[in-house]
Amino acid sequence: MVNAKARLAEAYTCTGTCSSKDTDIGVSYTARGEISDTYAKTPNSGGYYHLAGQYWENGTLKQLSGLPGLPTTISYGPDGQGRGNTVSASSGQTPLVSSTTYNSAGLPTAINLGSGAGDSDSFTYDPNTNRMSQYQFTVNGTSLASALTWNANGMLRAQDITDAFNAPNTQNCTYQYDDLSRIGQVDCGTNKRGQSFAYDPFGNITKTVLANHSGDSFQPTYDPATNRIQTLPGNPPFVVQYDANGNVLNDSLHVYTWDAEGRPLTVDGVGLSYDALGRMVEQNRSGAYTQIVYSPSGGKLALMSAQTLQKALVPLSGRAMAVYNSSGLLYYAHADMLGSIRLGTTPARAMYFDVAYGPFGETYAQSGSVDPAYTGKMADTSQRQDTSGGLYDFPLREYSVQGRWPSPDPAGLVSVCFKDPQTQNRYAYVRNNPMSFVDPLGAQPCDPFFDPFCGRCPFFDPFCGGERRCSPFDPFCHPLLLLPIVRIGRGGGGGVERARRLNLALIPLGIFRALESGGDAGPCQGTTDCSYYKAQCAKATTPSSKLYYCVGAPAVCNSAGHSRQANCVRLQLQEGDNCLNKLTGFAGCEVKNHALAFAFCGVDCSL
Repeated sequence: MVNAKARLAEAYTCTGTCSSKDTDIGVSYTARGEISDTYAKTPNSGGYYHLAGQYWENGTLKQLSGLPGLPTTISYGPDGQGRGNTVSASSGQTPLVSSTTYNSAGLPTAINLGSGAGDSDSFTYDPNTNRMSQYQFTVNGTSLASALTWNANGMLRAQDITDAFNAPNTQNCTYQYDDLSRIGQVDCGTNKRGQSFAYDPFGNITKTVLANHSGDSFQPTYDPATNRIQTLPGNPPFVVQYDANGNVLNDSLHVYTWDAEGRPLTVDGVGLSYDALGRMVEQNRSGAYTQIVYSPSGGKLALMSAQTLQKALVPLSGRAMAVYNSSGLLYYAHADMLGSIRLGTTPARAMYFDVAYGPFGETYAQSGSVDPAYTGKMADTSQRQDTSGGLYDFPLREYSVQGRWPSPDPAGLVSVCFKDPQTQNRYAYVRNNPMSFVDPLGAQPCDPFFDPFCGRCPFFDPFCGGERRCSPFDPFCHPLLLLPIVRIGRGGGGGVERARRLNLALIPLGIFRALESGGDAGPCQGTTDCSYYKAQCAKATTPSSKLYYCVGAPAVCNSAGHSRQANCVRLQLQEGDNCLNKLTGFAGCEVKNHALAFAFCGVDCSL
């Protein structure tokens, strides 16, 4: 590996005496520290997949090459401010994107595609809030357009869709919410989509189809002690099964088995394998193997079969994406305000598919060879159904169109805001507000318009002021799973320094270090180190105005001999208004501004 000194160079999995590697990852770097080459193999990949990246002077991607079946080189050209502008290929359809324009806030307003004159994705925004007010996809003179209106609190009020590609998708959908900003109803017109949603005190969802409308009904009963589904309607009722860790075994839609880390081993008979970073890298369908290949920046790039391309997902400017198969460019993917792919069009300027999404990812009003991809974030790959239909593959968890995760949040009680009962539900999706929030990783909801950390290093809890610290050993912040953008430094005076991109070259393998001050954790000394932190966290209940809790799994020493997130934090609550105003790590004290986080809790914190 090149330029790998004191950096992550290799990560592999093995069994037994490790005489051979089951999965393997190798990483090389540029002199500045960008990831220049990745090498990945699985048991049935037929060798290593080698991807190479080159970068512009400002650190943005310049070229991507090396994937079998893709054009030799995909090239990215920046505009005068270093933003994505053009995308070209060394063979086949080129350019893929001829130009990209932005508004004064740096949001893309037009992505001009290379399929023909006038083919574009265009976006307009509210000048006061920068929320998207319209998206329009135009190809060969035909358009799909949607006008968006928002409530004053940032919740989507209406989506008025005019679809000349697919008439059944022309609809005017209005959305209503309850007092906790959870979606309560969607109504797209008589004989069209219409559902109402209800929740118990912990946010467990039920769905009812409105009279004279269509939709998906979901009427489970829940265990109030665990938030698990007990039964589904039927004669007799279907009893939903869980394992001892709270993972669904059979929910009438899918049948699962799970490993000890809460990852699915099989879904509907499809066997799943993971690399050393916990990413799904291989699927086994009765002896037919599919490998999942990730780009140098960590996003899902391709589905392969022993060095033969099945499908590649090439990110373009903004939210656009080019999807290739073994024959070349298959379609352009056009994404809405949340990153869901609503339209696919071919290089010949025809519709490949057209689809609408219900609030929780259910597909309807579809036409063509539908390839669903639900939510995402600017320049990120949307979540796809590459394992089993009706199940979206998020990086950290699978997500069901029932509107719930089949596995609990692996953070456990760390993510609980005790003043907010819904945070005790480890299965709920984006606080039941899927028209305003996304969850790019499967770790926590975030606002794709206003949260600069959305889909990067996740914090705990965005609705209660706590936050998760990131480290190279944190399974929720793998250096190859995502390109981290974190807050670095103390940002004194109660403020926080402006977010900036973290150079992965600065993360040394073998040193467990929280990236924010006040969260350092040193090597384990037998069990002494972990026991110390566990003892500190045990001081949990007195006095009542103070609360101690652990971040991650502090009592566990990993095989590398480092304490895993071994720090406790003290939440010191102000008397009276009960506002969090200090976050104290045992390695140092740091005052943080949690006014934004507490806005979600309904508390005005003047810090």
